[in-house]
Amino acid sequence: MKIEVRLDHDGDVWGAFAEGAELHGCVVGAGNTRESVLADFQEALKFHIAGLREDGIDVPDVTQIAIREIVETRELAAA
Repeated sequence: MKIEVRLDHDGDVWGAFAEGAELHGCVVGAGNTRESVLADFQEALKFHIAGLREDGIDVPDVTQIAIREIVETRELAAA
C-alpha cells in the first residue's frame, strides 16, 4: 500500500497527516524539525496499523510513503 503524507510547517512546528479508507482513519505526527515529524509519523503509523490488525482488520503493509510538502503560508482569521 502506498500512502500520501501531507507535511506542513509554521515556524518551529511541523505536522504530518495521512488519511484514507485503507488506513481506516487518519494518522498524524508532530515535531520541531522535518526529520522529527517524519520519525513521529512513522511510529504513529506503525502503532495505528498494529492496532487495526489486533482488531482483526486486514491492512496491507505500507510499501511506500509519498511526502507532499505544503509550502504556502497561511493567515489565520482572528477568532
